[in-house]
Amino acid sequence: MDSMANTELVTTDKGQRMEEAALASITFPRKAPWITRIEEHPAWPVLAKQAVRISAEIALKQFRVCDLLGLQQGQVFETAWPESEDVPLMAGKVQLAWSEFEVADHQLVVRLTRLA
Repeated sequence: MDSMANTELVTTDKGQRMEEAALASITFPRKAPWITRIEEHPAWPVLAKQAVRISAEIALKQFRVCDLLGLQQGQVFETAWPESEDVPLMAGKVQLAWSEFEVADHQLVVRLTRLA
């Protein structure tokens, strides 16, 4: 015999049928128990010490190997990236944040604008 046959059904205002037992068991916890902060994970002390290579990459227009080999200090290239858009900051194939390039103390630096 089907276990659904013994379950009493109720009809809601919108005419949707729901099992009474299911209605009584629905709860909405504030925080799902399987979601925790990374700092609370038992492996965090080891993970926090790991070096991670991050990159902020921008495509260059018409940049060839011969341009790379002939790079000079102070040389400027046009990018294919829109000037007003932030650049994705990646760790491998995972996007960590959005960033922008700036010049600080004669060095090109990346500033985080928001987390991904």
